[in-house]
Amino acid sequence: MDLAFRRNAKAVPFIGISLLPLAAWIVRNLIVAATPIAYFSNWNIRSPGSASLTRVLHGVVPWAALFGDVLTTANRAGPRTAAVIGLSCAAIALLGGAILLRGHKASRQARIVLTYMVGMLAMHLCWKTLDIRYMVPFIPLSWALIAAGLRPWLKDRRVLTCGLTAAAGWICLTADWTMLRSRAGAPSTLWPATMSWIRDNTPPSARVLSMFDATLALLADRTAFEFPLDSSLETREQWLQYCRQNDIQYFHWHENLGWWSNLPDDRRRMLESIGLWTRSGPGVTEVFREPREQNVVFRLDPPDRP
Repeated sequence: MDLAFRRNAKAVPFIGISLLPLAAWIVRNLIVAATPIAYFSNWNIRSPGSASLTRVLHGVVPWAALFGDVLTTANRAGPRTAAVIGLSCAAIALLGGAILLRGHKASRQARIVLTYMVGMLAMHLCWKTLDIRYMVPFIPLSWALIAAGLRPWLKDRRVLTCGLTAAAGWICLTADWTMLRSRAGAPSTLWPATMSWIRDNTPPSARVLSMFDATLALLADRTAFEFPLDSSLETREQWLQYCRQNDIQYFHWHENLGWWSNLPDDRRRMLESIGLWTRSGPGVTEVFREPREQNVVFRLDPPDRP
């Protein structure tokens, strides 16, 4: 009992120190964007739908993406092949987790790893957008679970074990090299001309509406808010009234709507309506345009006064 207490007592300072960067980031978000984290609002906007079948099918996607794309890069062979390979690897990883849970020495660590992975993957059930970068923290844990799942068959087969280990290393290095090569010559930051203009030509207290609110808060250092795609706005006048009530002075509009092809239909229609309302009629003035970055910035004009 005393030994277990001392071990847990040692873990508390480590956990506290490890959470300091997260706490600092939350404070920064509160100062710049008036929100601790934007994921909750994004969940509302990108929810895959209320139908149970839709949610179940969507829940399969992160597993296939993690094990079929991130780990094995099988997506190059096509989505169906990637899904089959991905779900097969996921089954091996689950078997590895079950094997670890049966052991006395590793059971505690296995519970922590499996709880973390299942919890994070389950979070994607509420998130229609799927980006493999969110899966990066799973990579070493997944390989460890796959190794545990294959261990009963590889125990006395050293050549096969070495071959599979080398193949896993080659896959990881190939994926990293492909990503680095695709970024060669690319700007070091997203949309440098647009972000620079917003920093240099809007007051520090400016409030900007954008579908890329987190990007603007980080790179342009302005308080930014995401478009209210879950609202019941129906007319342009209601849209302008909403912006004035929330003290919005600027709109950032990205002209490539392909970024949002994964939005639910009703949210995408609202996004298109907001884009139309912003770009047409009085009350809004275009103040910046960058064709290469496909970005436009508008200023909300003050209401006419008698």
